[in-house]
Amino acid sequence: MLTQLFRIRGEKGNLTSGIEFRDITFECTRSDTCDDGATKKFATYGQAASNRNAAVELTFASLCGFEDCVIRNIGNYALEIGKGSTRNRIVGCEICGTGAGGIKITGGDFYAAPALKTGYNLIEDCHIHHC
Repeated sequence: MLTQLFRIRGEKGNLTSGIEFRDITFECTRSDTCDDGATKKFATYGQAASNRNAAVELTFASLCGFEDCVIRNIGNYALEIGKGSTRNRIVGCEICGTGAGGIKITGGDFYAAPALKTGYNLIEDCHIHHC
């Protein structure tokens, strides 16, 4: 079983844009374990699950959308809006049964180049539960 379903990935200065999903169910990925360098494996890291991937990942993506979709039974995060992603929409979606969390938003910090920053994304009217 996969840990990721798909990635929408552009490049710095050449964003992937205009991909829309409506009324689709995405489900069933496995979680991966974390290796702390010792002999023990853990289901998550000590500080939340920040290093986990997502079933659906957007990187350098713009004007992409998920509307009235269901993302469920996911081993890690359901969705990640990553580095350089702007003006994406997640509207009216149900996200449930995830191992790490619902939606993770990452990107460049305050001092990063503008092309690496993530912003102006909309998450609206979603039901995110049992994550």
